[in-house]
Amino acid sequence: AGKDVRIVTNAHYASIDITQHALGIRDAVPHFHTAHDLGHAKESAAFWQALATRHPFAPARTLLIDDTATVLDAGRAHGIACTLAVTTPDSGGPPRTPQRHPGIDSFASLIDALPPANMSAGGTTR
Repeated sequence: AGKDVRIVTNAHYASIDITQHALGIRDAVPHFHTAHDLGHAKESAAFWQALATRHPFAPARTLLIDDTATVLDAGRAHGIACTLAVTTPDSGGPPRTPQRHPGIDSFASLIDALPPANMSAGGTTR
């Protein structure tokens, strides 16, 4: 839908490679930013400052989805306007009840709500 989608992760490259092998995630989301590359964990304000310096983004127009409340808190403190807590980060475990951020258990509802790629939020073509 014309959105700039990025993955920010605390995961090590070995874990990213496993996910790539299993799901082809780098083919779907080519922009990865790791805590290792930025020198700070996502829970740190320094992570978000480093990310904004190296790869500018508009916090007021950003949606951050994570399964860790402290990561969502750090993103919100950096000015990220919309945060969602993943309620089912482990498909084998029970759903979690989000405490400080609205929850989501599936990306399907978000994807279904997006306008077509050739349409802006106002409904006109780009």
